[in-house]
Amino acid sequence: MPAGNIQILERVLTSISEVTNDFIILSVHDDVDVLVKKDFKESVIKVLEGYNFRGHINGNPNCLYYSEPPIQYFDDNKCHIDLQTGLYYKGFLPNTLIPIDIQFQNYVFDTRIKTNDIWKYRLSNESNIVHTVCRIVFDKRKTPPHYKERLLKCMEDFNSDELLRVFNMALFKFGKRAHELILNKELDNIANEYITYTEY
Repeated sequence: MPAGNIQILERVLTSISEVTNDFIILSVHDDVDVLVKKDFKESVIKVLEGYNFRGHINGNPNCLYYSEPPIQYFDDNKCHIDLQTGLYYKGFLPNTLIPIDIQFQNYVFDTRIKTNDIWKYRLSNESNIVHTVCRIVFDKRKTPPHYKERLLKCMEDFNSDELLRVFNMALFKFGKRAHELILNKELDNIANEYITYTEY
Protein backbone atom coordinates (compact mmCIF):
# COMPACT_ATOMS: atom_id res chain seq x y z
CA MET A 1 0.00 0.00 0.00
CA PRO A 2 1.15 3.57 -0.60
CA ALA A 3 2.56 5.73 2.16
CA GLY A 4 0.54 8.51 3.73
CA ASN A 5 -3.05 9.09 4.69
CA ILE A 6 -5.35 6.84 2.67
CA GLN A 7 -8.37 9.08 3.31
CA ILE A 8 -6.56 12.03 1.76
CA LEU A 9 -5.55 9.93 -1.24
CA GLU A 10 -9.17 8.86 -1.66
CA ARG A 11 -10.36 12.50 -1.63
CA VAL A 12 -7.65 13.51 -4.10
CA LEU A 13 -8.53 10.72 -6.54
CA THR A 14 -12.22 11.51 -6.25
CA SER A 15 -11.43 15.13 -7.10
CA ILE A 16 -9.27 14.06 -10.05
CA SER A 17 -12.14 11.90 -11.34
CA GLU A 18 -14.40 14.98 -11.18
CA VAL A 19 -12.16 16.88 -13.63
CA THR A 20 -11.33 13.95 -15.95
CA ASN A 21 -11.92 10.26 -16.44
CA ASP A 22 -8.82 10.03 -18.64
CA PHE A 23 -6.46 8.67 -16.00
CA ILE A 24 -5.23 5.29 -14.79
CA ILE A 25 -3.58 4.24 -11.56
CA LEU A 26 -0.48 2.34 -12.70
CA SER A 27 0.60 1.12 -9.27
CA VAL A 28 0.19 1.74 -5.56
CA HIS A 29 3.37 0.19 -4.16
CA ASP A 30 5.08 2.92 -2.10
CA ASP A 31 3.50 5.79 -3.96
CA VAL A 32 0.53 6.25 -6.27
CA ASP A 33 1.54 6.35 -9.95
CA VAL A 34 -1.11 8.31 -11.85
CA LEU A 35 -1.12 8.25 -15.66
CA VAL A 36 -3.17 11.08 -17.14
CA LYS A 37 -3.58 12.22 -20.71
CA LYS A 38 -1.61 15.39 -21.48
CA ASP A 39 -4.78 17.36 -22.20
CA PHE A 40 -5.74 17.06 -18.52
CA LYS A 41 -2.32 17.47 -16.92
CA GLU A 42 -2.89 21.06 -15.80
CA SER A 43 -6.33 20.23 -14.37
CA VAL A 44 -4.86 17.41 -12.30
CA ILE A 45 -2.00 19.64 -11.13
CA LYS A 46 -4.57 22.17 -9.89
CA VAL A 47 -6.34 19.42 -7.96
CA LEU A 48 -3.08 18.32 -6.32
CA GLU A 49 -2.07 21.87 -5.48
CA GLY A 50 -5.56 22.42 -4.04
CA TYR A 51 -4.79 19.66 -1.55
CA ASN A 52 -1.43 21.31 -0.72
CA PHE A 53 0.70 18.84 -2.62
CA ARG A 54 4.06 20.22 -3.74
CA GLY A 55 5.63 18.90 -6.93
CA HIS A 56 9.17 18.52 -8.17
CA ILE A 57 11.01 16.76 -10.99
CA ASN A 58 13.94 14.47 -10.16
CA GLY A 59 17.18 14.75 -12.10
CA ASN A 60 16.11 16.93 -15.04
CA PRO A 61 16.02 14.00 -17.51
CA ASN A 62 16.59 14.46 -21.23
CA CYS A 63 13.09 13.80 -22.62
CA LEU A 64 13.17 12.44 -26.16
CA TYR A 65 10.39 12.70 -28.73
CA TYR A 66 7.18 13.64 -26.91
CA SER A 67 8.07 12.27 -23.47
CA GLU A 68 7.79 14.38 -20.30
CA PRO A 69 9.35 13.78 -16.89
CA PRO A 70 7.12 12.48 -14.11
CA ILE A 71 6.31 15.02 -11.42
CA GLN A 72 6.58 13.77 -7.85
CA TYR A 73 4.04 15.29 -5.48
CA PHE A 74 4.18 15.16 -1.69
CA ASP A 75 2.04 16.61 1.08
CA ASP A 76 2.53 17.07 4.83
CA ASN A 77 0.81 13.73 5.53
CA LYS A 78 3.56 11.82 3.67
CA CYS A 79 1.31 11.05 0.73
CA HIS A 80 3.29 10.60 -2.47
CA ILE A 81 1.77 10.79 -5.95
CA ASP A 82 3.77 10.50 -9.18
CA LEU A 83 2.03 12.23 -12.07
CA GLN A 84 2.86 10.94 -15.56
CA THR A 85 1.51 11.99 -18.95
CA GLY A 86 2.60 8.87 -20.80
CA LEU A 87 4.41 5.57 -20.55
CA TYR A 88 7.99 6.81 -20.69
CA TYR A 89 10.89 4.56 -19.79
CA LYS A 90 14.61 5.09 -19.29
CA GLY A 91 16.70 5.02 -22.44
CA PHE A 92 20.02 3.23 -22.63
CA LEU A 93 21.78 6.61 -22.55
CA PRO A 94 22.07 7.99 -19.01
CA ASN A 95 19.28 10.27 -17.75
CA THR A 96 17.02 9.92 -20.80
CA LEU A 97 13.32 9.17 -21.11
CA ILE A 98 11.79 7.59 -24.20
CA PRO A 99 8.09 6.96 -24.89
CA ILE A 100 6.88 3.48 -25.66
CA ASP A 101 5.09 3.08 -29.01
CA ILE A 102 1.93 5.19 -29.26
CA GLN A 103 -0.13 2.12 -30.15
CA PHE A 104 0.51 0.71 -26.67
CA GLN A 105 -0.04 4.12 -25.08
CA ASN A 106 -3.51 4.22 -26.64
CA TYR A 107 -4.19 0.57 -25.84
CA VAL A 108 -3.81 1.02 -22.09
CA PHE A 109 -6.53 3.67 -22.09
CA ASP A 110 -8.80 1.72 -24.43
CA THR A 111 -8.68 -1.37 -22.21
CA ARG A 112 -8.44 0.14 -18.73
CA ILE A 113 -10.79 -1.23 -16.09
CA LYS A 114 -13.12 0.88 -13.98
CA THR A 115 -12.91 -0.20 -10.35
CA ASN A 116 -15.27 0.14 -7.41
CA ASP A 117 -12.49 1.25 -5.08
CA ILE A 118 -10.64 4.49 -4.40
CA TRP A 119 -8.28 4.02 -7.37
CA LYS A 120 -11.08 4.53 -9.95
CA TYR A 121 -9.26 3.07 -12.99
CA ARG A 122 -6.53 0.45 -13.33
CA LEU A 123 -4.69 -1.27 -16.15
CA SER A 124 -6.10 -4.44 -17.68
CA ASN A 125 -4.04 -7.47 -16.70
CA GLU A 126 -2.54 -7.69 -20.19
CA SER A 127 -1.54 -4.01 -20.11
CA ASN A 128 -0.19 -4.36 -16.59
CA ILE A 129 1.98 -7.36 -17.53
CA VAL A 130 3.47 -5.55 -20.54
CA HIS A 131 3.98 -2.28 -18.64
CA THR A 132 5.66 -4.14 -15.78
CA VAL A 133 7.95 -5.98 -18.20
CA CYS A 134 8.87 -2.63 -19.79
CA ARG A 135 9.71 -1.27 -16.35
CA ILE A 136 11.88 -4.34 -15.69
CA VAL A 137 13.67 -4.09 -19.03
CA PHE A 138 14.19 -0.34 -19.30
CA ASP A 139 13.99 1.14 -15.79
CA LYS A 140 15.13 -1.51 -13.33
CA ARG A 141 17.30 -3.84 -15.49
CA LYS A 142 16.27 -6.60 -13.05
CA THR A 143 13.06 -8.02 -11.58
CA PRO A 144 12.38 -6.56 -8.12
CA PRO A 145 10.35 -8.83 -5.79
CA HIS A 146 7.23 -6.63 -5.86
CA TYR A 147 7.31 -6.62 -9.67
CA LYS A 148 7.40 -10.40 -9.62
CA GLU A 149 4.42 -10.41 -7.26
CA ARG A 150 2.55 -8.04 -9.56
CA LEU A 151 3.23 -10.20 -12.60
CA LEU A 152 2.14 -13.39 -10.85
CA LYS A 153 -1.06 -11.70 -9.66
CA CYS A 154 -1.88 -10.48 -13.19
CA MET A 155 -1.10 -13.93 -14.59
CA GLU A 156 -3.93 -15.44 -12.56
CA ASP A 157 -6.38 -14.13 -15.18
CA PHE A 158 -5.23 -13.06 -18.64
CA ASN A 159 -5.73 -13.89 -22.29
CA SER A 160 -2.54 -15.37 -23.75
CA ASP A 161 -3.29 -14.47 -27.38
CA GLU A 162 -4.15 -10.90 -26.41
CA LEU A 163 -1.01 -10.67 -24.28
CA LEU A 164 1.15 -11.67 -27.25
CA ARG A 165 -0.55 -9.02 -29.39
CA VAL A 166 0.12 -6.36 -26.76
CA PHE A 167 3.75 -7.44 -26.26
CA ASN A 168 4.26 -7.08 -30.00
CA MET A 169 2.87 -3.53 -29.85
CA ALA A 170 5.29 -2.48 -27.15
CA LEU A 171 8.41 -4.59 -27.69
CA PHE A 172 8.20 -5.49 -31.39
CA LYS A 173 10.41 -8.49 -32.26
CA PHE A 174 11.18 -9.16 -28.60
CA GLY A 175 7.44 -9.42 -27.93
CA LYS A 176 7.27 -13.13 -28.73
CA ARG A 177 10.22 -13.93 -26.44
CA ALA A 178 8.78 -11.76 -23.64
CA HIS A 179 5.50 -13.66 -24.01
CA GLU A 180 7.34 -17.00 -23.72
CA LEU A 181 9.18 -15.85 -20.60
CA ILE A 182 5.91 -14.82 -18.95
CA LEU A 183 4.12 -18.07 -19.86
CA ASN A 184 7.07 -20.06 -18.49
CA LYS A 185 7.25 -17.81 -15.38
CA GLU A 186 10.93 -17.11 -16.08
CA LEU A 187 10.51 -13.72 -14.47
CA ASP A 188 14.07 -13.23 -13.24
CA ASN A 189 15.46 -13.62 -16.77
CA ILE A 190 13.47 -10.88 -18.50
CA ALA A 191 15.98 -8.00 -18.36
CA ASN A 192 19.00 -10.10 -19.31
CA GLU A 193 17.10 -11.77 -22.16
CA TYR A 194 16.19 -8.36 -23.58
CA ILE A 195 19.74 -7.02 -23.32
CA THR A 196 21.20 -10.11 -25.00
CA TYR A 197 18.45 -10.52 -27.62
CA THR A 198 19.98 -10.69 -31.11
CA GLU A 199 17.10 -11.38 -33.51
CA TYR A 200 16.44 -7.78 -34.56
